[in-house]
Amino acid sequence: MTAYGVLGGTFDPVHLGHLHAARCVRLAFALSEVVLVPSAIPPHKSRPGLAPMEDRLAMVRLAAREETWLSVSTAELDRGGVSYTIDTLTEMRGTRPHARPLFILGTDAFLELRTWREPDALVRRFDLVVVDRPGSSLPAGAPDPALASLLQTVPFSPGAGLALLDAPRPAQGRVFRLEIPLCDVSSSEVRRCIARGAPLDLLVPPAVARYIQDQGLYLMEGRP
Repeated sequence: MTAYGVLGGTFDPVHLGHLHAARCVRLAFALSEVVLVPSAIPPHKSRPGLAPMEDRLAMVRLAAREETWLSVSTAELDRGGVSYTIDTLTEMRGTRPHARPLFILGTDAFLELRTWREPDALVRRFDLVVVDRPGSSLPAGAPDPALASLLQTVPFSPGAGLALLDAPRPAQGRVFRLEIPLCDVSSSEVRRCIARGAPLDLLVPPAVARYIQDQGLYLMEGRP
């Protein structure tokens, strides 16, 4: 059975750090596709001034156009309400029964996994890959011994995780840890740069930068 990556998030806005993580996972696990899934209402990262879902979706689509292996799913936007990963992956498995999703998340999100909806079912039913992110680390035994015991470290090199991914899947889910070169970009940093008029060249794809400018997004970020 083939696999494809799934990277969800608020994408407020999508930036080069998101694309870097997707690219590294694609390379390490020899995936032909990574699907970007913008959330409708994020359960953990809701904030005042969240850009409208139409704008966040438009920016994700512009970013995906620059890479043939990237695609976009509107599953969470179409479903509406609070977006839960377990629901999204279950829906994607139903619509693509001959391929399995490999859910991508950062170490910061993995450390909060116990606060997600049905975390045990999520790990039991789906494969996860945890990528290192700027400012986050994965201490031994985190987030709890049961989850930590599932971690399988994957070296960052082309196809390094393919043998692990193709191995017979155990009854309990698998959690792969992929240490990738850091790309120190965050959505909050992008928004602050926009508010102070700083250039976005090294933060977001050019098409996304143009969209933000044309729509006048995030101009009031951080202002009283």
